[in-house]
Parts: sequence; structure tokens; C-alpha cells
Amino acid sequence: MRQRLAEDEWIVVLYHLGCASCQEAIPKYEKLARQSAEHAGSPRVALIEVPAYGEAKSVRLPSDVPWVLGRLSKQKEWFVETPTVLLLRNGLVNPAEGI
Repeated sequence: MRQRLAEDEWIVVLYHLGCASCQEAIPKYEKLARQSAEHAGSPRVALIEVPAYGEAKSVRLPSDVPWVLGRLSKQKEWFVETPTVLLLRNGLVNPAEGI
């Protein structure tokens, strides 16, 4: 997946299992992923799960959405407020205002 994110334009959403704000935000990015699949040159959407610490409810993600799914390694501690949205252009992080 790393190679795929290094090319073109991506909206990357870092989400956490059991995060109420993430559950509210995911439908917005589902819609965006479906729209980007229909329009060449639109940014693709990647949802990246931040590992849970302790017990967490599962976020249900539809399997028919044209987004890329990934997960950060559980071997490290991740300190990030979720959901966090990043805009990648050719592997470089850019401001993600208004996304």
C-alpha cells in the first residue's frame, strides 16, 4: 500500500475503532470514495485504522466501497487524535482544509 499512496492524490483518514466521531465521519468519506471512483483525476480515499488500546467496538466498513483500507502497526504506540484527515499528493502531505 505504501507505493500506492506515494503516487497521485489521496485523502487519508486515520480512524480508531470505537471512536464515535470516526463513526460519524466515515459515511462522508464513503460518499467521497464513490464519487472519486466515478471521476478520473479525483483524489482516492484511504482509511487507515489506528490500533486500539484495550477493548473497542468495531467500526463496520462497507465492503463495496472503492476505498483502500489499511492499518497502522500494533508494534508501535500511535498518538493521534481521530479522525485525522491528510491530503497526500505524490506521497507528500498537504493541507487538508475543507475535506
